[in-house]
Parts: sequence; C-alpha cells; structure tokens
Amino acid sequence: LRGQVMLDGRPLVDWPRRERACRIAWLAQGGMPSDLRVRDCVALGRFARTGWLAAPGAADAAAIDRAMVATGCAAWADRRLATLSGGERQRVLLARVLASEAAVLLLDEPTTHLDPPHQEEVAQLLQAQARAGACVVSVIHDLSLALAADQLVVMGDHGLVGQGPVAQAVAANWLGQAFGTAVRVLEHGGAYLWQPRLHGTAILNPPEK
Repeated sequence: LRGQVMLDGRPLVDWPRRERACRIAWLAQGGMPSDLRVRDCVALGRFARTGWLAAPGAADAAAIDRAMVATGCAAWADRRLATLSGGERQRVLLARVLASEAAVLLLDEPTTHLDPPHQEEVAQLLQAQARAGACVVSVIHDLSLALAADQLVVMGDHGLVGQGPVAQAVAANWLGQAFGTAVRVLEHGGAYLWQPRLHGTAILNPPEK
C-alpha cells in the first residue's frame, strides 16, 4: 500500500511528536486491569500537554473533571482499575481520551463491554464532540450505532467498498457487499436501523432425553 497521511494539510510524519500527541488521541479496544486509580488513569490523557516533569495545572484538573463527569466515572475517582467491570473500565479509558482535548479522536470499538443504555450515552457523547468541532473516527461493528455516523467507510475482504453518507451506503448496499450476505436496514424516524434476519430458533447441543 502507498499513500500519505495528512493532518491539517501537513504530512503526519512532519509533525513533532508532542504536537502530534496533543492533536490526536487513541482509544484501544480494551484495557488491562491495573492498580492505577481511576483519576490517575484519566490524567494520563494530559501527558502530552504536561510533559514528564511538569505538575498538572488548573486547566489540566478541569479537563480531567469534565471528562470524568461526561463519561459517568467521577464517582469512581479513587477506585483501582482492577476493581472495575469491563464496561466501567471502558468508560474510564474513554474519559482519558476526552481529557486530552485532542482535535482528532481515533477509537477502536468504543462501546465494547457496555450495555445498550451506556452505548447510547457514549454515542451521544461522541456526536457532541463532533458537533463541537472534533474529528471522531471509530472502528465499530455494532451496525445500529455505526449507522448513526455522519460518514461511513465500509471495508470488505478486498479493501474499500465505499465511503460516504449513510443514505448512500444503504442505497448502494455497501454492507451487503462487505459481509457477502443480505443486510436489512430500515429507516425509521430519520434514523437507520439494522434488522437481524431471524428464522426460528436454533438449539445447540440439546440435552439427551
């Protein structure tokens, strides 16, 4: 593969590391439990701005507080990550990303381990970040959440299937092409919803009589 990644019209490789780290934040698909306190973990999101030795200032503390409140993890500030559930830990890791106040958020499955109400909260939070001017790029396999995005980039086995608005993706059947099977998408109330195709109930390894 060949090409060039640009950030604000400038090749990414030309950005000094610290400036690049201040502009781009990354959320991995999961995080390992650790003995870090929740607030200390979220504070790592300010690392690119504070550096190795500088003590966090008032602006850093305010950014950390805002991120923890936004993700609903402020009440756990003094708990250890190892004591949290997978969903709780995911919200802490998202708070760390938000605390960075980066202009570009790169997220790998941000709703991993979350139940539907918290998935909705995260989706709304990320939409708010985008409306406020951030560029939010997320890898996501939950079709209903993916279909709430402004733009879709659909990848298949052989590369790019299509890139564009959700309405275009649905009309051109990009999802069906990517998965190699029929994908039923319905429009309801201005939103696009994935409808599973269920034909009866399958029983795996039924008990012997």
